[in-house]
Amino acid sequence: MSKVPFSLISEALSGGSYDEETQELDLTFSNGRTYSLHNVPKTVVEELQEAPSAGTYFRERMKGRY
Repeated sequence: MSKVPFSLISEALSGGSYDEETQELDLTFSNGRTYSLHNVPKTVVEELQEAPSAGTYFRERMKGRY
């Protein structure tokens, strides 16, 4: 399976892509940097996509965990 791209509602994040099979998430920040996170459950990605601010969700619930 390949990574599926998606957009995000955030000033800090411009988008991401997720591979459900490998649970690998790539997040692209507005400064152009892309970070790869590993072992990210699909439910966490769905919550990130639905969050009012993806940047806040990332900072409070994901950073340093994946």
